Amino acid sequence: MLRMTKVVPDASHELRTPIAVIQGYANMLDRWGKTDEKILDESISAIRNEADHMSYLVEQLLFLARGDSGKTSLNRQNVQTGDLMQEIYEESLMIDEEHRYRLFGGESAEVSIDAGLMK
Repeated sequence: MLRMTKVVPDASHELRTPIAVIQGYANMLDRWGKTDEKILDESISAIRNEADHMSYLVEQLLFLARGDSGKTSLNRQNVQTGDLMQEIYEESLMIDEEHRYRLFGGESAEVSIDAGLMK
């Protein structure tokens, strides 16, 4: 099993790159992006991509940390599947407006799950 003592230094290194890129684009925006629409668009796109990458890395770290410590636990609740799918759909629209999402209606069922892990 991969130990956190090895993961933390690796993750720290992996997170430095997107942070440096975000800082660089933020500085570029501050200097030139207020008046140059091309720089503004490029910077926003790069910052979004790096933030997504960092978010993925952090989620992976949290997953590994929970598994490594034996603290992965389920927070089961009775949830209506239709309500959960509607919530996931609405959150997905906010996260990525350009992606095409389709939510199909159907019968809802009550299930006992960890809604956070399911999402």
